[in-house]
Amino acid sequence: MPGGRPALVAGDLGWVKVAIFPGDAGSFSITVGTPVGDPHLKALIDPGRFERFLGAFPTVAPWLAGRAAEPIAGPHTPVLVMGQLQNRLRRFVDREGPLANGFFAIGDAAYHSNPIYGRGVTSSLVQAALLDEALDRHPGDLRAAARHLDRASEAELRPFWDAAVAGDRRSAGGRRPFQLTNPRAYLAAMAAEVFGWFFDRALLPASRIDPIVFRGLMRVFNMLEPPDHLLRDPELVLHALPALARTLRGDGPAPAFAPVPRAVALARLGADDEAMQAERFGG
Repeated sequence: MPGGRPALVAGDLGWVKVAIFPGDAGSFSITVGTPVGDPHLKALIDPGRFERFLGAFPTVAPWLAGRAAEPIAGPHTPVLVMGQLQNRLRRFVDREGPLANGFFAIGDAAYHSNPIYGRGVTSSLVQAALLDEALDRHPGDLRAAARHLDRASEAELRPFWDAAVAGDRRSAGGRRPFQLTNPRAYLAAMAAEVFGWFFDRALLPASRIDPIVFRGLMRVFNMLEPPDHLLRDPELVLHALPALARTLRGDGPAPAFAPVPRAVALARLGADDEAMQAERFGG
């Protein structure tokens, strides 16, 4: 990136998530994800505090340095807030058939997942293509087309939706309840635990040093491969094992996003505006 900026900025520090998304004509957006119940981070709604807070992160600082980055709408560019980011799946076909003949739900109306995973537009395009396929294969039979769309969406999108639910649960420190009376549910819960453990300790660290693992993660991120591809591809697993060994020894690959203590970042929220402006522009 120009000016020595890191090309990929995305970090999950447990207490906060930060990511930068480059756009057209040199523009970019910065996204901060915070826990719902954290009262201190609610101050990020203020644009000045938002920028001061981000200045605490060495990985983000190059994007804000000097006059290289100016808010698109000037100093009063608002911080846009999103909330209630729940994973929600709606199916409009049951055993009897479609609930409403001629009604087809696609995109967020059917499979809505936390936008932090960046799959909303891709999911919508996939379902639009599946709807086109359903109508093409069942001309004049809207009920059959609805069943086709439902089955195809379950096959193509459900694995990514389940992965988003599992990822959010893992980030929140929760665990899927084990149902010993339901063997299939029990095995699914165990598989999710194993995948999360291996992803955090092997695949993610390996992606920072191994191009094969990085490409594999990007193919799943961009929905070119299903999530279980990360464990079914023996080449990916083998390339991730050295990083796993290092992680278990305590000398794993350095994180791409430098960690920052919560107290240090929160201190920036209360800093004086003029002092921070002087620091930024060298005055």
